[in-house]
Parts: sequence; structure tokens; C-alpha cells
Amino acid sequence: MDVKPFYRQLKQSGRLAVNGERAEAKIVFDENNLPLFKPGYQMRVAGEVRELSMAEVEAKAPRDRNFNVAVYDIAKYPETRVFVLHRFHGELYDYDYAMVNRDHKLHRERFAFGGDAYEEPGLRITDDCIACGTCLAGCSFKAIVPGEPYAILGERCDECGNCYHACPAGAVEGKGE
Repeated sequence: MDVKPFYRQLKQSGRLAVNGERAEAKIVFDENNLPLFKPGYQMRVAGEVRELSMAEVEAKAPRDRNFNVAVYDIAKYPETRVFVLHRFHGELYDYDYAMVNRDHKLHRERFAFGGDAYEEPGLRITDDCIACGTCLAGCSFKAIVPGEPYAILGERCDECGNCYHACPAGAVEGKGE
């Protein structure tokens, strides 16, 4: 609604970030009083928004019941406005830290829409790798693949930096390097 601070914030910044998580609500703790996370996932998106005109909302309503609700709400509450994320990037972060349903802790996927860009997940091992296996031993996410050089599976990498810290050859590149 255009009388609310959130409307003014969207109009001024033109940006929105949304994060959601699906996980078991009850948190259980182990003998060390640390949380035991049940499998779940998070989704986040961030990007540019634009306000739709009433004509655009009405044109979408016959094909999409969400917009049909918007037409109804606007008639009832005339200050209602509709925004769409039209250019954004995001990530699906599917975690199973106890490896209940698979043999690794994490599967992540990054994506973009509307011409936006995203950075591929995971750190990277360079050709300076000496294939010693220190990174493999230090990775609890099972994201390291032996070879010459070793490699990191970005979709499994939490970007925790354990491999970066452990590598005696300095062959692991952190983000932004």
C-alpha cells in the first residue's frame, strides 16, 4: 500500500531481498549443547523490483489467480500496489548436515533471471595444487575430488574455508581472489 513505509522503501531503492527456510521447527541439542539440524532448505533471491500499473495487473489476472486476488484487493483497498522482481539472482541451499538422506551435507544451486548475474558456488583449486590430499581430509562437506589438480564441487561446497586454511601450497582461491 502506497501509504506504508515499505512502499516508499521499494520505490526509492528499487531492490528487494527475500529469504525463506523450510526446516523442522523443533531444535534438538546434542550432549555438548550444540544444535542438531534436521534436513531442510533455504531459498533466497535478491534483485530489482518494479511497480506494475493497474492495466498490467488486470491483464495478468485472467491467466494467474494471484493477480486476480490483487485486482480484488485493489478494489477493496485502493492504495494497494503490486511489485514484481524482474531482474534477480538467488540460491537454493539444500542442507542435510547429518547426512540422513545422502552421502554429503549440502547441495546448492545458484541462478539468475532477467539478465542478472551470479557467482558460481564454491572455492577453487588452482594448478598450484600438489595433490597432497590435505584439503580432502579437511573438508567435512565432501566437496573435494582427488586429481591433479584436485577440484572442488561447487554445489557441495559451503565456502567455509577449511580447504583454503589447510592447503600447504596455497592452491585454494577464496572468493574475490
